[in-house]
Amino acid sequence: MTTLNRTDSLLSNDDPLKCHVVIVMSKGTLATRHGPRAVANFAKKEASVALAVAKLLAKLLEFPPADFPGSLRGQVGICVVNKAYNIGNYDIDVWIALRWLDPDFSVILTATPVPWSAEKLNAILAVLQDPELDC
Repeated sequence: MTTLNRTDSLLSNDDPLKCHVVIVMSKGTLATRHGPRAVANFAKKEASVALAVAKLLAKLLEFPPADFPGSLRGQVGICVVNKAYNIGNYDIDVWIALRWLDPDFSVILTATPVPWSAEKLNAILAVLQDPELDC
């Protein structure tokens, strides 16, 4: 089993069929392979940074490092998130990994009624908002 990365031929910009590629991934897989935890493991292995320090630094990044092979930033046209109520926290890896995708469009789906906290609702809506517009 291999981890999808930005150099994968599946994501090649030269492929005219790229617009027909659908990648289905669980939120857990996205967070583990393309989120802060993956960046922390990459930093630990490549730069010999202590894992605790790497984990903290990875969560503070606006986007993953340019040399991180697991970065899918700019490779996703439309991101559809099912069960979006699970991403309603700014501090969880999946929320950060979703923001790091930086897709052209995002769609969130949930069957959960709206009586969330304002903070959770804001975190979910932030996935839809362009990071450059964040205040």
